[in-house]
Amino acid sequence: MKRARFLGIESPKPSAVGRLSGRSSWVGFVETDDGFHLVVGGPQGSLRSSMSTGSERRLELLAAAAAHYAEALDPPPSGLEATQADLADLVRWLVTVEGETERREQLGAVVDAIDDGLAGEVVLSRLSEAIGDETKEEQVDLVDLLVARVKSLDPA
Repeated sequence: MKRARFLGIESPKPSAVGRLSGRSSWVGFVETDDGFHLVVGGPQGSLRSSMSTGSERRLELLAAAAAHYAEALDPPPSGLEATQADLADLVRWLVTVEGETERREQLGAVVDAIDDGLAGEVVLSRLSEAIGDETKEEQVDLVDLLVARVKSLDPA
């Protein structure tokens, strides 16, 4: 787990994937002792973590990764940008917690694409396959999902 001094306290280092248009807060993820969580960071250094579990937690993390590769968000704050290694670690963790064999294989293909340095469109395509399988009962717009999650964590 990557650690950094954040808010004056030694804590897990968050990785930002971007900002929603018109907001000063940013969205990203952080690795803790129990895995990864979606987070929203504020301009004064506040950090709010999603308490979602199970498939909801996986979906919001996949949505954050997909929004990064789709370049659907405004740029994240300097110094907090998620790296390819951060995103690969996130998806590797998703592979370890995924119970369904087919989706685990799809997520493994995402990790391979990131590790191989393939174009963002390729990574996004592979993420979309895994997300499409996760949301097979309904079509979900990932940016809309992310906007809703961010607003629930940071209503301002």
